[in-house]
Amino acid sequence: MKKLLRSSLLLLLFSGAASAAQAQAVLVNGLATLFRVGVTAAHGDYGDKTVTTATYRDQEFPVKRTPAEQLTGEAADQIGLLEAQLEQCHQALAASATGPVCPASQLATIKAAQAVIAAARPNWSQKFYKRELAFYQAEDARRLLAAGQAAPTPDAAPK
Repeated sequence: MKKLLRSSLLLLLFSGAASAAQAQAVLVNGLATLFRVGVTAAHGDYGDKTVTTATYRDQEFPVKRTPAEQLTGEAADQIGLLEAQLEQCHQALAASATGPVCPASQLATIKAAQAVIAAARPNWSQKFYKRELAFYQAEDARRLLAAGQAAPTPDAAPK
C-alpha cells in the first residue's frame, strides 16, 4: 500500500501539473482511504466471499447472500428465509424512491429468523444482515420524514 501511495504521489509531482496543495490533498485522501481499508480489514469484512456492497443515494451497505448449496445444517431454512426477506427489501428500495422498504410485518419476520439463527447457529455471523437491515430501516425513516410523517420509534418496531 505504501508503494502505491508513494508511486501516486511521485507521479503527481513529476507531472508538473500538480501544485503543492494538490499533492497534499492527494496525500491526505490517500491516507484516509488506507485508514478506511485498514479498519474494514481489521473487522474481517473482506473474509466473507458471500458479501457484496450495494449503493443507494451514494451510501454503501453490505449485502450477504449465501448460495443455496452452502446452506446446510441447522437453521439453513431460516438463513434462506432471512436472506430472501432482505432481498425483498432490497428490491423495494430499488423499485420506488418513496414507498416503504421494509414494512413492519417483514421486519417482524426478519427479526424472528435472526433469533432462530442466533439460537441454532451462534457462530453464523449476522453482522452483515444487521447492517443491511439497519440501512433499510434508516431509509424507511428518511422516506417518512421526507413525506412529512413522523418516523416510528425503535420501541414501536415489532420485535
